[in-house]
Amino acid sequence: MESIADDRVLRNLEKIDQVLKKSYQQLMEIISGSGYHMDIYTTGTVKRSLSLANAFVLLIRNHNFFVPSALLRLQMDNCLRYHATYLVADPDEFAEAILNGDRVDHYRDRKNKRMRDGYLVDSLSDQYPWVRLLYSEACRDIHLSDKHLLSIFSYSDPESFISHMEVSPFDRHIDSDVWNRLIDHFIMITALLNTLVEGWVREKHSRKSDSDSPK
Repeated sequence: MESIADDRVLRNLEKIDQVLKKSYQQLMEIISGSGYHMDIYTTGTVKRSLSLANAFVLLIRNHNFFVPSALLRLQMDNCLRYHATYLVADPDEFAEAILNGDRVDHYRDRKNKRMRDGYLVDSLSDQYPWVRLLYSEACRDIHLSDKHLLSIFSYSDPESFISHMEVSPFDRHIDSDVWNRLIDHFIMITALLNTLVEGWVREKHSRKSDSDSPK
């Protein structure tokens, strides 16, 4: 099975590596120094992000469109549940609760609001308005819909009204612009996760500076 050949798509896939380099740099800063529950929460989130990105690239190179589309929703889940650490009164206490098996959507933020996905989407969209639309589209890719059902038609002739059906694991008939749009969205949401994680990196540096300051 040959990999996807369109140069624009391949070049766009390479941009993911640039975003992931930032993720690895952040991990190095997080795992150094004093340990917090937020370190584990953050490292586990970034590890999941790296795993998703690896699978995303491999699947697209193998002409698989719909599974990477679903992975985009999982990457967004990373962002939403990491954003939750910004909304609680004590992020380290929150991280400890989740590490002990509590569910994020059962936990309440500093406004005493349950942090369900919809609430997290609205909150994150206040700062990044594109999140709401991307979340809606990504959810549509998770659940069986017309998008999946109609994907069996690889080509329709407008003159003869003849449709060609293709049933296989591969999606070679999908246009390059559609592939690139999916990749761009994955890059956007992964870069957003890096931005959110950077907040904890700065907070950890701040705590270290405070502890090193002469009393």
